Order: sequence, then C-alpha cells, then structure tokens
Amino acid sequence: AFPEGTTTPNGQLLPFKRGPFKMAQSAGVRIVPLTITGTFAAWPKGWLAPMRSVPLAVRVHPPLDSAAVSEEELCERARSAVESGL
Repeated sequence: AFPEGTTTPNGQLLPFKRGPFKMAQSAGVRIVPLTITGTFAAWPKGWLAPMRSVPLAVRVHPPLDSAAVSEEELCERARSAVESGL
C-alpha cells in the first residue's frame, strides 16, 4: 500500500493516510517501510507514462510490528523510516 494515497505534485513526501496501518493492525501483520527515490523525476504527476529513463533506488527498512503500538504511532514510525531514506 502507498500510504500517501496520491502522487506528490512536487516530489516531496506527503502526509500518510491511516488506512494501510489500520489494515495491518486488523490483519496482525508487520509493516515493511520502503523508500523509493527517483520516481518523481521519472514520472511526474499528470503524465500518463514515464517521461524519461532515470535511476531509481529502493531502500528496505526494518519491519514494524503493528500489534506493539497504536495506529497513530505505527503511522509516525513508518513515515520516519521512509523519510530517513530520502
């Protein structure tokens, strides 16, 4: 799930929606935060297809236990992990 819920208009990380974290807690599964960089340069908002070939990078962060914290705390921890990879 992409917790921002939409494509960024300017390349900056947007606020996270709570839905993915609520689903993770309901299912009793862990969240694995990912930071994906380079996508805005490759595919800006409003374009129907990628506009150019640019390098992308994916950083996998340590899993977060969804049962150990509140939905709000899980969301904050996930966002912090993603931000740390930017």
